[in-house]
Amino acid sequence: MNKASYTNGTIKAYNYEINKLLDYLHGKSISKVNKNDIEKYIFNIPASSVTRNRALTAIFKFFDILVMFEIIKKNPATGTKRLILEKKRAPVYLSEQKIIRYLCQLV
Repeated sequence: MNKASYTNGTIKAYNYEINKLLDYLHGKSISKVNKNDIEKYIFNIPASSVTRNRALTAIFKFFDILVMFEIIKKNPATGTKRLILEKKRAPVYLSEQKIIRYLCQLV
């Protein structure tokens, strides 16, 4: 990971996510981590899909670095699907008639 291309906030968030994953794995050897371990971890994060996807990105990058430095042979996060993001609902506005009706009830 080229540190110059990431903000301090991103680096901090990625470190947090990797540490949480390592805690979840309870000392399991990095070379023994598989796709199933990662998917279980991501599924069990009590957070939004956006946060889970950020964690998955951090994990993917972490294992990419381990492959790059030949610490492991294959990235176990490869092929792990991103979660579908919840669509934001468009705001609902009251019609002018409903606003007038509501204001008249207040008087």
